[in-house]
Amino acid sequence: MSQVPSAGRSRFVVEPGESAVLVEARSTAGRISFGTQSIRGFLEVGYYDGRVCLSPAPQAELDVDLRTLRSGNAIYDAELAQRLDVRRYPRARLTLDRACTTGDRFEVSGPVTLHGNTCEITGTVSARPDHDGWLVHGEHLFDI
Repeated sequence: MSQVPSAGRSRFVVEPGESAVLVEARSTAGRISFGTQSIRGFLEVGYYDGRVCLSPAPQAELDVDLRTLRSGNAIYDAELAQRLDVRRYPRARLTLDRACTTGDRFEVSGPVTLHGNTCEITGTVSARPDHDGWLVHGEHLFDI
């Protein structure tokens, strides 16, 4: 029986200004894209030979400052801020509870808190090492 090397586990901190959250909204005016780099959080993950290890389970949290979402159009920005009620609920928080592989992607789930309500969401993401950090990409549809 050969011994498999243990996975290295590292904590990566999301630095504001170096990552982005992009939001694509659909409205009667068509598709509108918003974005922000005001994100804080972390990803703690084990990996070996460039691959993510799911034991122990990865952990992650993201905190997004919704007051900073911008489309480049002041009217759209004001409408989104009003719909999200960013004065009362300035932040959205996502937490990773579970992850499993689905081929070259990961099915992830966890609670998201938006507009004062918390619900469990499930989705798929891609994740791979990139320079000194990780590149994670995923999407989810929210009906506001």
